[in-house]
Amino acid sequence: MKKAVRLNPLHVSVGDSKSLPRPRGEEGVITRRADMSWDGRNRRKFPRVFFPCLIKIRADKNGKVVLLTHTENLSIGGVRVILKNPVAMGAVVDVEIDLMDTGEHLSCKGNVVWSEKRKSTEAIKPDFFDIGVEFVAVLEADQKRLSLIVGHHMKQGNLI
Repeated sequence: MKKAVRLNPLHVSVGDSKSLPRPRGEEGVITRRADMSWDGRNRRKFPRVFFPCLIKIRADKNGKVVLLTHTENLSIGGVRVILKNPVAMGAVVDVEIDLMDTGEHLSCKGNVVWSEKRKSTEAIKPDFFDIGVEFVAVLEADQKRLSLIVGHHMKQGNLI
C-alpha cells in the first residue's frame, strides 16, 4: 500500500543542496471561515511557480461534475485554477494533474480554500472564478515529484 503524507515539508528542493525554508506557522490549518472574503494578505505556506498544466477537478460527492482546465500556478501545497463556475469554499474535491513528466497523473483530494469572482476588466477570462485548492493526503512519491518540479521552475525564475 502506498503511503500518503500531509504536505508540510520543511524545505522545497531547488536543486542539488539548495533549498528554501518553509514559512513557520501552524501546519495544515485553514484559518479563514467560509463566509470571509480574501483580505489581500498572502497566507501561502509554500512558494508558487508559474506552471500551466492540465488539471481535472471532480467537484461533487458522486464525481459526476468534472471540471477540466489548466493550472495558473502550482506549489507543493496546492494549485490555483480559473473556472467558469464557482466551487464553494471548504468543498472537498478530487484532483488529477498531468505534471508533464514521465510519471502517472498526480491524484489526491483537495480542499477549496478560496474562491473569488474575477473582475470583468480582467484581460484573460473575465467573469470567471479564481479558485485555490490545497492538496490533501498526497502520496509521498508524488510529493517528491511536486517538490522537484517546483524547485526546477523556481531555479528557472518562474517564481510568483
